Amino acid sequence: MIEEKKEVVVRRINPKPVDLWHIEKGFIDQVNDFELLDVMFQIKEKQLSGYYVMFVSEDGNRIDKIQIDRNGRLEDYPKGFCDTMLNLQLKLI
Repeated sequence: MIEEKKEVVVRRINPKPVDLWHIEKGFIDQVNDFELLDVMFQIKEKQLSGYYVMFVSEDGNRIDKIQIDRNGRLEDYPKGFCDTMLNLQLKLI
């Protein structure tokens, strides 16, 4: 008896976006996990300041303003914030 090969299914994963802001210029755009990483890299590369993101908590009861420093680092990582890739990687362990 020949075993039937199982096919993979491509799942469309849409990471929860966050709002990217600048202290003087205001709202810039909504960005997902991957776009935010690119923005953080650009901030570090160009040594920019004044950028932050607004994140709505998973339960919708809290909004966090998370600063991005000149080195592209975030001041905080609340639960549920830009964790799509991490959660998928943890499933592999």
